[in-house]
Amino acid sequence: MALLAATANGISEISGAQELRVKETDRIATIVTELKKLGVAITEKPDGFIIDGRQSWRVRATQLDSHGDHRIGMMLAVAALRLSTPVTLTGADAIGISYPTFFDDLARLVPVKEALYVASVN
Repeated sequence: MALLAATANGISEISGAQELRVKETDRIATIVTELKKLGVAITEKPDGFIIDGRQSWRVRATQLDSHGDHRIGMMLAVAALRLSTPVTLTGADAIGISYPTFFDDLARLVPVKEALYVASVN
């Protein structure tokens, strides 16, 4: 949802999601941290976030991190498809927890692009 909101024009607010703070990672803080690296205008709230979506982002940092969370890793890999700036995703091995063939399937669905360098660093 956060990635979708980041690409839509306008303001989106996700609230009532405080349980995301006690999962594999604090998913609210992690999503905010990682999407800010991509230039997404996102503000953290105790129970969610507010995103000012737009079609283009200005990448601020090229080192992305799944934080050991397979869902965050997949979100960042998909987000990287929108970028013209190459980025590195560390902790990509976490994706294998729920979707071992994710990168193979992704490569079959979209044209291969050199936008994402996957580093399996724990």
